[in-house]
Amino acid sequence: MIENDDWGVASMRHPKSLRLLLHLLQLLLLIALIGATATQTWSSIAFEIQATDGAPTGFREDCCTPFGIGAELNISQNVSDVDLSLSGPTAMAYWQSKRVNEVVITQDEEEREELWGNNSYNLSEVQTGLPQGVKIVTAISAVVLFIHLLGYQRRWIPGLILNLALFALIVAFVIMPTLGWFGGFDIESKGTGGGSLDLEHEMIVTDFDFSSESLDFHFNVSGFDLAMANESEQQHISTNLTSADVDHMAFIAFDGSFSLTFTPLVQDLMLIWLVVFTLIPLALIAIERVEIDLPSQLEE
Repeated sequence: MIENDDWGVASMRHPKSLRLLLHLLQLLLLIALIGATATQTWSSIAFEIQATDGAPTGFREDCCTPFGIGAELNISQNVSDVDLSLSGPTAMAYWQSKRVNEVVITQDEEEREELWGNNSYNLSEVQTGLPQGVKIVTAISAVVLFIHLLGYQRRWIPGLILNLALFALIVAFVIMPTLGWFGGFDIESKGTGGGSLDLEHEMIVTDFDFSSESLDFHFNVSGFDLAMANESEQQHISTNLTSADVDHMAFIAFDGSFSLTFTPLVQDLMLIWLVVFTLIPLALIAIERVEIDLPSQLEE
């Protein structure tokens, strides 16, 4: 019986030592993350939209290159590099020459402002806030290590908080730079000819692909450009037409894609979170449970 007790005490020291080393490793990795955040690219974004129907494709079929616009964006703590491309300037000029009418059909401005115009984030705030988030998660890791040294019985609670905090940080690195970049645009829909775009009977079809390296979002937007129609025709479009009336002179359509590539920083964070902050702690919990139950089984 004494030998079994001595064996149990000795065996319990092993996972406790491993857990201490694990907490030290977690803290060191997060400290290294502070430096990586300042030097590596956070987010890589590619956006493209191309006209597929109507005036933005040109004044007649195959006359010119359809209007399109693309952008590639790389965001880090101090830099946001943007590479813009424009295709079909002739088709764009033709389209804009047709957009000469004041839009009189009432649009749902409140819904559009909620979708586009009230983004509370901007890129400079994100570039300041994410490094602070890294420091906060690092501080939580230091607290978890200190709690372990004190011998707190329910160490899984602060460990779970650390795990969730790091996961939230990874999600922030994925989506916040994008929101911050788009938040810098003041997108309105005031309905003046030649200005922002008002589509009646607007239809949006979306699809997406997800992989370990990127998130790709595809969409098609179509509808009737009210600025291309006079007042009476706008009323006719609103009352009598549907999205199926693609032959109308005001009908336009665009295909677009949005690709968010997971940078090496984000991929490393995902791997660290999965292995060092999730799988290894779960394995240690399983080992501790086995070594608690085993002496009891031997006594029986």
